[in-house]
Formats: sequence, C-alpha cells, structure tokens
Amino acid sequence: MKFQKFIMIIGAFIFLLSCKKEEAPKTTRTELLTNHSWKINQVLANGTPVTDDAIQLILGSESSLAQLTRSSIIFKTDNTYTGTDQQTDSTFTDTWYFIENESKIRLKAKSDTLDFTIDVLSEKQLNLSTRYTVSGITPTIVLQLVP
Repeated sequence: MKFQKFIMIIGAFIFLLSCKKEEAPKTTRTELLTNHSWKINQVLANGTPVTDDAIQLILGSESSLAQLTRSSIIFKTDNTYTGTDQQTDSTFTDTWYFIENESKIRLKAKSDTLDFTIDVLSEKQLNLSTRYTVSGITPTIVLQLVP
C-alpha cells in the first residue's frame, strides 16, 4: 500500500514537471510599429546630432529641428501611414511595407520611395537609418522616434 502511494506521488511529481508554462504570444513587428503614433526625438548624421543648419540644408530654409520633433507619423495595419506636421497643421498619407524579412521598411511619399533599415523596434523606441546624399556628401542618417 505504501509502495502504491509512493508510485502515485512520484507519478504526480513527474507529471507536474513535464507541464510547460504557456508563453505569451510574441508581439509582431507590425504590431510594434502600428500600436503607437511615433514622434521624432532626435536626428543623427554619422552619429552626431543634427543642427538646424543641417535640417535647413536637407529640407529647406523654413525647416528646423524643433519643427521636425513636433511632427508625428502613424503607421496603420493596412500599410498606409499618415504624417502630421504640428506647426503647419498639414498631413499626408501614403503607403509603407516591410522589405528584406522585415529588417527594413519602405516608405512611399508621392513619387519618391525611401528605404530605412530598422535598427531598433520596441514598444518604446523606433530607430530608422538610411544613407542620404546632401551637397555631394552621403552620411548615415538615423531617425530616433518615440511614442
């Protein structure tokens, strides 16, 4: 009788050890991208913070870093995105999609196409980098975005 109880206890113990915890479903890259409205927190060129002079050279004389950081972008699950410029109250909508096994994102903007490498994509940060030629120089530009 004691032997049977011992076997039952060992069997129950082995059964409990063999049960695995169910892991929470992993958040997809699409979910991470589309769960937030993203704002530019910082712009880097070759690892150095970009100044207003550089922003004006790239985007035009009316642009500033302050204006850029007030802008936001919302990526939607239907592969559209909406960009908003808080200063001018203007918005634009176009399409986005992942390329190269979701390691890059392609943004369509009117007739232009921009490809960005996704350096960081989490609940709290989105870092996108690309090479962009300005005045014959092609630095690596990094956009650091936050929700």
